[in-house]
Amino acid sequence: MHGVATLLNEDYSEKVVYLWQEMERLFGVNGVMITPIPHFSYHVAQNFDEEKVLAVLQEVAGETAVFTVKTGGIGIFTGPSPIIYMPVARNPALCRLHEHLWPKLDALATQGIAYYAPHNWFPHITLGWGDISTKTLGPIVQWLNQQDLAWELTVTNLIYVQDPGREPHKLQHRVELGNR
Repeated sequence: MHGVATLLNEDYSEKVVYLWQEMERLFGVNGVMITPIPHFSYHVAQNFDEEKVLAVLQEVAGETAVFTVKTGGIGIFTGPSPIIYMPVARNPALCRLHEHLWPKLDALATQGIAYYAPHNWFPHITLGWGDISTKTLGPIVQWLNQQDLAWELTVTNLIYVQDPGREPHKLQHRVELGNR
């Protein structure tokens, strides 16, 4: 899968990486490392027209001022392989950006994931994915509950992340907001 997202700034990226490393050390889970880029996503698809996506990112970033969002707590997407995440609270600036990006990106996507459509979208930072089991879920949640996850993040960029297959995902492009 390929995606368009916002990369967290260095301080918060380091905090997310610390959480990933501690979850691996304490609970033996590291599936999230297939996408070792601390981020939250706006659109994910099987494939995109990369050249046109870059043009959209440059256009939208140039029209969008830097803004802040808040996180708080943890959440779980349930299922046979639960996903643990930090919710990113929607605010007017974040919703405007997403609603502006979505149709432009969807037009360039092959097999877009409907979960990321504006009416379904639940912005989040993934903390655990792929190898969380019912055995490890409870202890991980208890440990995360003791961490400070109430953050205020500055949204400064849009990125395009490519999935090369069985290797970790790669950041292909980064465009700064308000750069016109």
